[in-house]
Amino acid sequence: MFLALEQPKFREAKIRSWLNKEPSVALLVAAVHFEWTICRALLLLSYRPNREIRQELARVYGLDRYKDIWRKELRHLPEAQSLPKIVSDWKTVTDAFDARNRLIHG
Repeated sequence: MFLALEQPKFREAKIRSWLNKEPSVALLVAAVHFEWTICRALLLLSYRPNREIRQELARVYGLDRYKDIWRKELRHLPEAQSLPKIVSDWKTVTDAFDARNRLIHG
């Protein structure tokens, strides 16, 4: 859907453009974009080598596991906040992931 070099603003605009005509596609791609963003932030902020983080992220799925790895990897930062505190509307994110799961898994 996206190239690695595409800017987040471009990705977000593309997702919004699908909302009216392809809402299911927009939901799926938005979830992937969210997960990608979380992973990129973890790779940047963690003190461990990227290789180790990537191996651990390969086993992470679902918002609860993202919250867990976020807490684990960033606890070395003095002012680290939980993922639900950083994401301003965590309830909407959880609702969107529930909808995505229903769409994918039935």
